[in-house]
Amino acid sequence: MKAMRAAVILAASAALAACGKERQVPPADQGPAPGTTGYKVAQALTAGPDWMAGVATVEQWPLVDTAQFEILQPGGGSWTCFPDQPASPRSDPLCADDQFVRWLTAWRAHAQTPQLRGMAVAYALKGFQVASATDPLKVRPDAGQAWVDLPPAVLVAMPAAAAYRGLPATRPAAGPWALWAGTPWEIMVVPMGQATIAVPAPARKK
Repeated sequence: MKAMRAAVILAASAALAACGKERQVPPADQGPAPGTTGYKVAQALTAGPDWMAGVATVEQWPLVDTAQFEILQPGGGSWTCFPDQPASPRSDPLCADDQFVRWLTAWRAHAQTPQLRGMAVAYALKGFQVASATDPLKVRPDAGQAWVDLPPAVLVAMPAAAAYRGLPATRPAAGPWALWAGTPWEIMVVPMGQATIAVPAPARKK
C-alpha cells in the first residue's frame, strides 16, 4: 500500500513539476472584457500550466447541477478547463483530465461513486474552494460557516481507496492530504511546492 501511495504522490509531483510559468488573466484593458466568452476561456486556462492552452477544451460550469457543461472553446486533447465555479465566492478555475471530468460529472450528479477507470488528475493552480472539508456533496457551507480554501495544488482521485491509506485526513503544515477522507469522493490534495521531477506536456491529438 505504501508503494501505491508513493507512486500516486510521485505522479502528482510530476504534474506539478510540469507546470512551468503560471498563466495570468490579462488585465481588463489588455484582454477580453470580464464576463465574455474570451475572458472565461482565459480565466479557465490559468488553472493549469502554459501547455494546457494548446490542448484543452474549455467548458462553462452550469448554474445548476442537473445541466450539461457548455463548450466555450473546443480543444484537441484529453484535458478540459473550467472558469470560476459560480457557487463559490472566490475565483477558482480548474483543469481536469478525462478521468477527473468523469469524477466531476458523477460528483455533480450526486452519484453513489465516481466509477473511475484509472488515476484522475486535475490542476487547481489558483487554489480552490469547497463547501465542506468532510461532506463532499455539500454545495454551500452551513449558516455561519466559511468556505474551505484549498491551496494551489494538483488534485488526484484514485479508483482504489487503499491509495489514500496513511494520508492525513486534515490539512497538514506541509505535504499532501486526503480531502473528504473515508467517502467515495476522497481525493488527494498535493500542494504546489511538492514537485520533484519533470514530465513532458502531452501531445495534441491530430
